[in-house]
Amino acid sequence: MYVTRYIDNTHYRQSSVAEYACYLEKERLVQMRMEDPSTRRFSAYLDKQNDVVRVEGREYFFNGRGEHFDTEDVVKGIDTNVRGLKKSEARYYTFSISPSGDEIAHLQRTIADTRQALVDAGEDVPDTLEDDLMRRYLKDYAVACMDAYARNFGHPEIRDNRDLLWFGMVEKERYWKSHDREVRTNSRLDREIARLEERLARGESPALRKEIASLQGQYIRENKVRAGGSGDIVRAMMPKAGDNWHVHITVSRRDVTNSINLSPNANGRGSSRHVLNGKAVRVGFDREAYKVECEHAFDRLFAHHRLLTESYEASKRLRQQSAFLFERQRLRDRAARRSEAAEFRRLKYGGYKEYYESLLNAERLDGMQLMQLKGQLVRQIRRLNPSLDADELLGRDVSELQEELFRLDPERDLSMPSWGSNVAVSVGDRTFQAAGLRGYHPVRTAHKALRRGLAMRRAVDRRRDVFDRWTEIHTAEWHRDNYTFESVSACRNADCLLAQNEYLEERLHGVSVVLSNAREYMETTERALVGDFVKTAWPDWDQDVIRCYATELFGRDGSEVRTLQAFKCMARERLLPEDARRSIAEAVQRCGLPTFEGLIREIGILAPERSATLLPALERFRQERGDLLKRLRSVLADSCLTNHAKEEVLLKLSFGDKGLDRALRDLRSGILKSLERQHSEMTHARLSETLRELSGALGEIRARRQEAFAKVIDDFIRDELPGYRLVIERQSQLDELLRTITPGPEEQAARLTEVHAELSQRLAPRAERIFEEHGRRMFGPDVCLRNEHDFLAYVGRHVAPDQARYYRDSLREVRSRIEEQRRAVIREIVNTLPEKKLGEVRRQQGYINRFIDRHYPADVAKLKKEDLQRRVAGAAHRPLPTTEYKVLGPEVQRRIARQAAQKASQVKSVLPVTPQQIAFKAAFKLINILTKGY
Repeated sequence: MYVTRYIDNTHYRQSSVAEYACYLEKERLVQMRMEDPSTRRFSAYLDKQNDVVRVEGREYFFNGRGEHFDTEDVVKGIDTNVRGLKKSEARYYTFSISPSGDEIAHLQRTIADTRQALVDAGEDVPDTLEDDLMRRYLKDYAVACMDAYARNFGHPEIRDNRDLLWFGMVEKERYWKSHDREVRTNSRLDREIARLEERLARGESPALRKEIASLQGQYIRENKVRAGGSGDIVRAMMPKAGDNWHVHITVSRRDVTNSINLSPNANGRGSSRHVLNGKAVRVGFDREAYKVECEHAFDRLFAHHRLLTESYEASKRLRQQSAFLFERQRLRDRAARRSEAAEFRRLKYGGYKEYYESLLNAERLDGMQLMQLKGQLVRQIRRLNPSLDADELLGRDVSELQEELFRLDPERDLSMPSWGSNVAVSVGDRTFQAAGLRGYHPVRTAHKALRRGLAMRRAVDRRRDVFDRWTEIHTAEWHRDNYTFESVSACRNADCLLAQNEYLEERLHGVSVVLSNAREYMETTERALVGDFVKTAWPDWDQDVIRCYATELFGRDGSEVRTLQAFKCMARERLLPEDARRSIAEAVQRCGLPTFEGLIREIGILAPERSATLLPALERFRQERGDLLKRLRSVLADSCLTNHAKEEVLLKLSFGDKGLDRALRDLRSGILKSLERQHSEMTHARLSETLRELSGALGEIRARRQEAFAKVIDDFIRDELPGYRLVIERQSQLDELLRTITPGPEEQAARLTEVHAELSQRLAPRAERIFEEHGRRMFGPDVCLRNEHDFLAYVGRHVAPDQARYYRDSLREVRSRIEEQRRAVIREIVNTLPEKKLGEVRRQQGYINRFIDRHYPADVAKLKKEDLQRRVAGAAHRPLPTTEYKVLGPEVQRRIARQAAQKASQVKSVLPVTPQQIAFKAAFKLINILTKGY
């Protein structure tokens, strides 16, 4: 196992992870033969394997939380997780986890065992089984390595990979780089040969051919520098020979909560002298310990027996003792690996099934063969329990090895699950007795008896997993089809709101105005929904409530009471004055609109047949219109979320609901209500003064934040958009511009009228000239037509009906020329507007996007827009909730489920079989052979 050194973004002189992500798409660039350096610069490096055909058509990023992250998700996640970091500080680290050749060979043997197990079960094996399982194994291993990475910091709040913000990408190939010594040598030879060929072409001495042949013989070919390489000349971007599976890891310096700095280059070596919250904590990152932990994780996860010289810790100890001891042990380990490889090749090419069946059906086996089989059985048992000693196991007889195998956890074996162990024993015993001791073993017989049922169970489980997988894929595709990048204005407004609310929390003693506004909006919305339901489904609500309450108080006499006035009269007649006042007050309260829970209680009091009608109607109403209310209540009542987390979730919900958005931003109303609750004795003058003071401070906060965002946008325009100007070419765009820069509705209407008149006045003579030129060209120099009406009237009078269509179609050219003149006049009008007013709108995203779309191709335009989004999001006071995807409604969810069901019926997926399961199966087969009775 090899872990590369930890490179941070300052090594590349980059601030965004997008720049590093550019390198990783080199395979796609080679396939597409793209020569544009700007395109190469903006392509994402870690997507370079996406041209590999997968179930969903591409290979995504992964981490411990999911496996379908694209480049946008990676860049957005890491670039916005930089709170408190200076520009000169590292923002993320990159390194690679590369299994050694022996480890890759071990995984390949496990995959070959899986293939044979599937063939034995009579199942179809996909062509991509090797790649699929290798990617699956390496992803699981990368997650285990990141768990060890998190634990190695020794921080009490960093426990596993879910506490880190990281992304990985599995890659199969490595490539020769242009800076490799071999590539540079061949490039130098190319230049010398080209120079000699040029001289030879000019007619110089034929002896140059010998020099050219000599230089060609000096080319470095891959088989000379790399075992198993081809005879091709080494060139840049040529795939390297051999198995080059590896995992690229990109991990943010800040943890997933954006509150803790974690640097793998911190040389703490496990120091525990520092104190955090009264407890001694370890500071730093022990890189050697991390390598050892990665090796142990591989051995545990894949049941791998690591030899001494393959272990970082053991080989280091041997080197310190003696170079002779290390070399002698390495020779032994190499011999052991060669023996394993030879055995694997024999089994692989001969077929596992045929190999074991031939041994089982053989009349006799010699002692050497029996010892080899016993050695194989010991290796399988040690794969299941590496703590056992191999020499001690080899000293036992076969029955003791069989008992040791039975003592291991049966749940690891796919062919012998825990629920089937009792069945296996009973079936095996009966078959053993009926067979008359003919050499069959109960384990093998039980395995045969259960094979069909287990294959069916695996097929059902696999089909369910395929359905879930395709549901996830189609959901992600639907999301990306409806992707809406959050606007710059929404980002700025949300950041200003969060900054203002944090200031108010300090001044109002921990009260969050945003949460208070959300609670009030929830209550108001609930009352409105209850009113709508009562109006549509229960119009006689107040009468039923009064009647039920009167019946409860007065018995049968109250069953005729229908109005509040009649209830008041009866209460005053039959109750004491104090009781009457209390009952009337309660009746008035019950007649008011309750919450949904109160409404359910009122319905429960009604007659059973009436309740049976209203309760389903209420449930349907809440499902159709109460979704937002339900989510609001769940967010506000979630005790696991902090106030800041609740604010961000509410802000995310408000992007899709204008009423909630207006309610959250009404800080003035929220401040008034909070001050009235906290200081009920405060006078009106003092209240107004405090409110004026807070409002002024909030305005300053908003101005400061808007100024910070304006600087970011101006820097982006200066760096990325040379020659930027407002693109105003249509009349609707001009109207939009005038409305933006003109204050007040009356001033806007007057200004629009004035500009429209000016536009018509300037355009009219130009349009007349165009029609006159077109009319003379079509009908002769004596014809003078000034507009489209005159042209069509002339055609109707002087042209035959069968030819009129040709002349009417010629107006398309005229209309296009008039539109060109209209754009020119609009541009002239825009140029006359004051520069100060135009500067107010030049930072708006709509105008910036319009300029980008006009001056750049689609792929570059998309990247520039996303760069603007990243810069604005990076300048946010607090990380904002992403609003990348629309919320899926029930109809869309059903459609996605139908698509997933169709795909699941067409696609076959193979679940990874663990090495432990394969070890059990191989051990049982070996026991069958050894207990036959040779």
